[in-house]
Amino acid sequence: AHAEALTAAVARRTLAGTVLATGDAEIRPGAIVELSGLPTGGDGDARVLAVVHHLDGGGFLTALRLGGVA
Repeated sequence: AHAEALTAAVARRTLAGTVLATGDAEIRPGAIVELSGLPTGGDGDARVLAVVHHLDGGGFLTALRLGGVA
């Protein structure tokens, strides 16, 4: 159990990637977001490095580039 917890903690510290989410105009670079339901089980907080909003006729999506933890 301790090894699994340690592995999860390391995964959170090295979290990096891009997430596509329902549009949220309030999210800015530098913000901390909470991630859950990830297939890797690395749920936790991550720092937003960049934000791109994708607009279409039905609303918008927000792409977040993430790196590290809070």
